[in-house]
Amino acid sequence: GAYGATGADGATGATGADGATGATGSTGATGATGETGATGATGATGADGATGATGNNGATGATGADGATGADGATGATGADGATGATGSTGATGATGEAGATGATGADGATGATGADGATGATGADGATGADGATGATGATGPAGSSSPIVVIATENFVTHSSVWTSSPTPSITKVNIGPSGKALVSITANLLGFVGPDTICQLSYSLNGEPVIEPYVASVFVPAGYFFKYFSSSAIVLLTNLNEGAFTFEARYRAIYKREVSGNCYFDESRIYVEPQ
Repeated sequence: GAYGATGADGATGATGADGATGATGSTGATGATGETGATGATGATGADGATGATGNNGATGATGADGATGADGATGATGADGATGATGSTGATGATGEAGATGATGADGATGATGADGATGATGADGATGADGATGATGATGPAGSSSPIVVIATENFVTHSSVWTSSPTPSITKVNIGPSGKALVSITANLLGFVGPDTICQLSYSLNGEPVIEPYVASVFVPAGYFFKYFSSSAIVLLTNLNEGAFTFEARYRAIYKREVSGNCYFDESRIYVEPQ
């Protein structure tokens, strides 16, 4: 039917509490569009609804034109000190400054420890020869030397097979003068001629004023068996000491020592005894 007249606006009632949201009904058929009614008074603002979830970022818009330069902002607070930077390379040496005035002499320091010995230095060159010294006083006169010459006792050709010391008729030398030193150098040389026989030791020595032979002072030769007319030689030398001053008699002595029971002969051929008073 026809629309009735629009009634006057009633007073605005209090806003009721939000009712529970009902289930969404099915969409009804679209009714015919009615005439636009008068605008009602503005209702009170409802409470803010809950914030919806953030939507996806939209596409970035085109960059806008640069805006005008703004005024300088206020100066910010001073920042904390930064970390110390690495040491720079050494700069070039500056020019030498003028010498300062000499300071006062400091007190003597303590004596240092003694250093190790240094290496031995090279030998210095020989110094110049000094001047000759004064001649010393003449020394006391020494004792008189012996006036006796060297005495040679030439033995004859002598043969012996005795195992005890034996003397020949000659030579016998007397008056070998021994001086105040009481010393005489005696040398013996035995020359022997080997002959057929057993192994034999032939010895030459001497007696002094008829005393027995002193065993160590002997010229000794070993003559092997079967050496027929072959020469052998031996010698001995000794310095006699502690002799009384005066004349002494030296006499040659001989003997043969056999290495077997069978005896043999020793053939002495011009042996020598030398006596030199000291």
